[in-house]
Amino acid sequence: MPSAESVAAADRSLLAKHEYHVVPNSSHFAFLFICPPALAKNDREICTDAPGFDRVAFHRQFNADVLAFFRAQLDDR
Repeated sequence: MPSAESVAAADRSLLAKHEYHVVPNSSHFAFLFICPPALAKNDREICTDAPGFDRVAFHRQFNADVLAFFRAQLDDR
């Protein structure tokens, strides 16, 4: 898993203008998908999040933000 410093270093090295967001209490697997109950029962590593992280709420907001970004970038093309 990348460290906060390695991510910050990569951010600093990018030449093009971009946005950079840190999602508090998230981990690598939190970005994959919302785990169905059967998977959550059998694969705790993928489906267990840190205290304070709401995967369902995160994906709801993240998906809306991604959709808004693409609509803003692609609507006039």
